[in-house]
Amino acid sequence: MAQPQDRYEPLPPLPELPRWLWRKMGRAARVALVLAVLAIAVAVAVLVPGLKESQREAEGRAERDRAAQRAELVRRLEAEQRPVTGRSAARDRVSAATAERLAVRARTLADLRAAIGGDARARVERGELDGPIRRVTCEPFPRSLETPGADRDLSRRRGLYSCIAVTAAFERTAANPGGVIGHLYRARVDFAAGRYGLCKIAGRPGPEREAPVTIPRACGGG
Repeated sequence: MAQPQDRYEPLPPLPELPRWLWRKMGRAARVALVLAVLAIAVAVAVLVPGLKESQREAEGRAERDRAAQRAELVRRLEAEQRPVTGRSAARDRVSAATAERLAVRARTLADLRAAIGGDARARVERGELDGPIRRVTCEPFPRSLETPGADRDLSRRRGLYSCIAVTAAFERTAANPGGVIGHLYRARVDFAAGRYGLCKIAGRPGPEREAPVTIPRACGGG
């Protein structure tokens, strides 16, 4: 006796597949599927707010950590840039002859360079800077080929200077213009009073407005 053959029903197109599967399910399978979907919905409703709250807490902790790290960086850089003030025995008197006034201002700058060298060498001894400090060079700030520095311009009482506590120098050759490397300082000099303020510049070079800390006013910063 021939056995009855199972009826073959081809799969429907993909958009109609869910409805086709639903028809093929028995009542128990449909109930189980509905209960599973409901359970998933309840779990999502319970877990999602908690996950969002955990995410907010993690973001808050990360923001506090970043703020604490920045505050520590600012504290360290401010300590590194703390102004050092000094006074030269030389005083520029307006009533003096031009040659004497220029010589006085040159001595004031020499005293400034000596003070910067002393500050840099003390930092090297404390392990704060790499050494050795070979010499100190200074030039007017900002650099200008047209305008002389205040040490040469007797109409200006004060001047700003960019200085380097030199750790290495490169001689000029036919292929190399030469130059120096070292630790950068900024200074403000009052030639009439013989006073100066100097600051070791901290952080990476770049526009002062983008730096974590600005150069103190005592050293010519804003």
